[in-house]
Amino acid sequence: MALTRIVTQASTFNTEFYRQAAGLGASMNPLSHYATSGAELELPASPEAALRTKREDLTRAFDGVAPTSDRLVPVYLPGGLKRVGQCKSVLVVGHTAGKHFSGSERSFLDMLDGLAAIGLNAVAALPQDVPAYTAEVAKRACQVVIAKYGWWRDNPVSAETLRRFEDIIFRTGVDAVHVNTIMLREPLIAAANCGVPSIAHIRELITHDEALAQVIGETPERIVEMTLERADWIIANSRATAECFHKEGFTHVVPNTTDFEALDIPNIVDPSAVRFGIISSNLPKKGIDDVIELARACEDAVPNSRFVIIGPENTFIDGLKSKQVRGELPSNLTFAGYADTPLEAIRMTNVVLSFSHFAESFGRTALEGMAACRPVIAYEWGALPELVEHGSTGFLIPYRQPLAALDHVRELCQSPKLIAELGRRGREAALEKFSRTRYAERLASAYSTIFEGDWPADPDVGDPTGGNTSLSDDIARSASSVSALTQIEAETSGMLVDAGSAAGLLVKKARALADRRPAPETLKVAYFCWHFPVPSETFVLNELRTLVEWGYDVRVFCKEIPYKDFRPDFAIEWERVSSPEQFAERLRETGRTVVHAHFTYPTVTNMVLPACELAHVPFTFIAHAQDIFRYKNDELNRIGEIGRSQWCRRVLVPSKFHRRYIAERGVPESKIVINPNGIDAKLYSDGKTEGRETRPFRRVVGVHRFVEKKGLIHLVRAAKNLENEGIAVDIYGYGDLEDE
Repeated sequence: MALTRIVTQASTFNTEFYRQAAGLGASMNPLSHYATSGAELELPASPEAALRTKREDLTRAFDGVAPTSDRLVPVYLPGGLKRVGQCKSVLVVGHTAGKHFSGSERSFLDMLDGLAAIGLNAVAALPQDVPAYTAEVAKRACQVVIAKYGWWRDNPVSAETLRRFEDIIFRTGVDAVHVNTIMLREPLIAAANCGVPSIAHIRELITHDEALAQVIGETPERIVEMTLERADWIIANSRATAECFHKEGFTHVVPNTTDFEALDIPNIVDPSAVRFGIISSNLPKKGIDDVIELARACEDAVPNSRFVIIGPENTFIDGLKSKQVRGELPSNLTFAGYADTPLEAIRMTNVVLSFSHFAESFGRTALEGMAACRPVIAYEWGALPELVEHGSTGFLIPYRQPLAALDHVRELCQSPKLIAELGRRGREAALEKFSRTRYAERLASAYSTIFEGDWPADPDVGDPTGGNTSLSDDIARSASSVSALTQIEAETSGMLVDAGSAAGLLVKKARALADRRPAPETLKVAYFCWHFPVPSETFVLNELRTLVEWGYDVRVFCKEIPYKDFRPDFAIEWERVSSPEQFAERLRETGRTVVHAHFTYPTVTNMVLPACELAHVPFTFIAHAQDIFRYKNDELNRIGEIGRSQWCRRVLVPSKFHRRYIAERGVPESKIVINPNGIDAKLYSDGKTEGRETRPFRRVVGVHRFVEKKGLIHLVRAAKNLENEGIAVDIYGYGDLEDE
């Protein structure tokens, strides 16, 4: 079996990929390792093999499995692009993944190309794995996530989907979330919960799309309002869309683009059969009946006109083809079926028609036609007037009046030279306005604002201009400034670490939020700990120090005082209470208005909950570590009951994992707040000593409480081996195991 794998993968073996996948050192031969053990262990020999293996795992996991939450765990697939630590990362969420690459799929691929061009890492999320499309997405992304999520319809926000996207954001460590449509709600809400910017890339003119508004179940005005509330930033694909979803100071226009190189083809016109084509999803709303009406009028009036309907088969088209068999449709009409690529579709036409009944937010097929030197006849409706210049690159006719195109059809059929001239001008205009370079420039302008200029590209990504030297100087400057950046993003966690060239940031910059803390005079806080004060519980001491500095009336209550000689380095009062009844009495006597506690069991379970119920005082607490994760405590803490108490206002947790864990145990999600631990990075950066790495000795320092759970025994054992390498190990702290 191993030999078979070696033979079949030899032609695609990727040395550097395998070295990383197998964790090999520089001196080891990757191919030899694969032949001797890697194949037997089924380690992937290339990115393609890794993607294939992941897909097979996904298939096995889903086959025959009931639709439970276990089936809905996101699957992470490798991407074809290297994730560059200095560059910002964006989770780009697509809303569809079909076998046929329609405008939605192609626009999503363009977004990924654009992000790569301006030096941003893209993590792509798809709602399902369609192998051909997933492969195209993977080529353009650093990572692909296959996750179960649905569209915005007349239903509540899915709490399960929301948690799923929060986990994805946390796991991938992205700096922003960019959705491809208004139809995705949960990713935008998850971005807000995780403190990263959210961008809605809008491609719907909802004020002119009654059918879509009915699907969503809200009025167009309310849909606009809700979208603007969810998204921090709006990227519109046309000026018309930007006017519909305008958010003052937070709106950018980034029109669609297309592959102008692939569509640079001749427009060969047969004067005896000039072809007018509509390329669409072949739904009634695309104006198929309007094309048929025009074809019927031209059958005798313009005998050399031909009309081609290009798109997938469906029940609507089946019905029309049945009519054609019965002779009920004009003879100059042809159903060409689905074309795999825009190029194949455009080749069937000399002139492109756009007769949609809903207002097109852009008009992608019109742009593709113009790129291929095809004139366009379109309704003067939606964003199409932004593409088509009447009389210069095509013709605009009144909305829902297809027969208004008859004279233009006649004129074009009588003059193939006019078709060529309009087509030439159309391609020139489209290149000037909608090239990939212009797309990248506009996308760069948007993200420069979103990231406040802090998003330089890395030279290793490649040429941000895509080989086109006309890209704006701003993008070029951002690409050249990466050497000044001192932050590198760890691929596993998304946290930032010191790059070593300067006093870099040690943590991600927090999202700028309004200061919402209540005035000090409105709160009298009872801060409860089972033990207090404890020297090693620096997070407790730091919280109390901050509350005191902010001027809050804080008094600490505790069950035990184990370190009687220890005093905090700030002014704080504390007292011991022996029972919930005594604690409740002291809450009333000291006029406390809220209790905050550290740890669930036994702190809240045995003391805070019963005391607050007796004193009628609300409380909050943090669920942190062994108080919820230790098996025995998980059985005893009653955290679901505590969270549902009318006196429990909020439950704080340090991470998404904690949030999911306690939600599964019955704590209402509306009460859970993620409050990660933090450090004062300045304490570390100020202690930096230049040239330290050149010293003749090296040292590993550990600062811990000496208890078994810290695992210090492993560090002690390692110290013996490290000593031979000239590395000293120093451990600082205190605790029960100090003598040992």
